[in-house]
Amino acid sequence: RKNHAGGNHAGDVSPFGCFDLAGNVREWTASAAAWNDRMRIVRGGCWEDTTFHCSTYYRGALEAGDSDHFTGFRCVRDVKNESR
Repeated sequence: RKNHAGGNHAGDVSPFGCFDLAGNVREWTASAAAWNDRMRIVRGGCWEDTTFHCSTYYRGALEAGDSDHFTGFRCVRDVKNESR
């Protein structure tokens, strides 16, 4: 699978300048839920969610170690300072 070059979708940018946050799965974070340290925060929505859930500000929680086909993670790296 080829790497995705960021910033290809002009309409998909946050108020903070982050590109390509819309996706097809909600994303794991490293943050524990305040009410239960066994739960981890997930952000955004997935292809089956409502419009309300498909936003960068939506937060939900899943038990750490759970897996399903609606939740994933993002791998990124900053290439500004890399020599080619």
